[in-house]
Amino acid sequence: MNQLNICIAGLGNVGSNVVSTIVANNSLTSYKASLSFNIIGVSAKNQSKKRICNISPYKWFDNPLDLLNIQDCNVLIELIGEEKGISFDLVKKALENKIHVVTANKALLAQNGSDLFKIAENNKVLLLYEAAVAGGIPIIKTLKNNIFLNNIKRISGILNGTTNYILTTMREENLNFNKVLLEAQSKGYTSVNEAELDISGLDSAHKLTLLATICFGSEVNFSNNNITGISDVHIYDIINADKLGYKIKLISEASIIDNKIYCLTGPKLISKNNPLA
Repeated sequence: MNQLNICIAGLGNVGSNVVSTIVANNSLTSYKASLSFNIIGVSAKNQSKKRICNISPYKWFDNPLDLLNIQDCNVLIELIGEEKGISFDLVKKALENKIHVVTANKALLAQNGSDLFKIAENNKVLLLYEAAVAGGIPIIKTLKNNIFLNNIKRISGILNGTTNYILTTMREENLNFNKVLLEAQSKGYTSVNEAELDISGLDSAHKLTLLATICFGSEVNFSNNNITGISDVHIYDIINADKLGYKIKLISEASIIDNKIYCLTGPKLISKNNPLA
C-alpha cells in the first residue's frame, strides 16, 4: 500500500475539519484506493487552542516554514489564508522543494497565482485548489476535466454565500443590512475579519478570477476585475425591486469582449424567473 505524507499549516475551522476527515476516512481510502494518508506535521498560531480534532499525535511546529524541513513530506496543505506574507512564502518554498500543495486560499491564488503556478510547473509538482471556489461543489475539476474543450465565452453566478444570505434575509424578513450582517456573524456564516471580504465583493472577485483563468485559458490577472460590494444596498432598494419582479443579487460575471477578459462583481437586478434568483 502506498502512503502519502501530509503536512498541514493552519488549524482553524477548515484545517481542523481536514484533520478530522483524514482520520475518519483513512480506512476507507486505504481499502478503496490502496493509499494511506499519514499526517506527519502540523502548524498553527496557537497549539493549546480548543479544536474539534486531536492534534496530539502529530509533530507540532510554531513556524509553518519548518514543516518543509520534514523529510518525506509529499503534500503541504496550506490553510492559513493570508493573501501574501507567510502563506505566499510557505507555498512558494514548498513548490520549489518539489512538494505538492493543496490550498483553499483563493486570495493568495487570485493575487499571486501567476507566479505560483509557473513555479509549480517548473518543478513538476501540483498546485491544487478545488476548495478555493464553491466549497463542496467540484467546479474546478468539472471545468478542467469535463468541459475544458468547450468554447466558453461567458460565465456568471453567485460566488459568495454570506452576501446571498444577507440579501435574501433582508428581502424575506424586511430587515436592514446592518442587522442581517450581525445575524450572519452570530450564526457563524462569516466572522468580523471575513465580513469585509464578503460584503465588499472581494471574496467573489477572487473566485471569479480563478474561474475565468480556467474557462478562458488565460494567466491569472486580478486587475481585470471591477468590484462593487453590497453595503450600499438598502431595504427600500430590495422592496422596489421586488415590486418590479426582480431580486437583487451579488453577481460575478466574466466574459471575453474583443479578445479581452472583463470581470465584474456587483449587485444586479435578477428576474425572479432566473435560476440565480
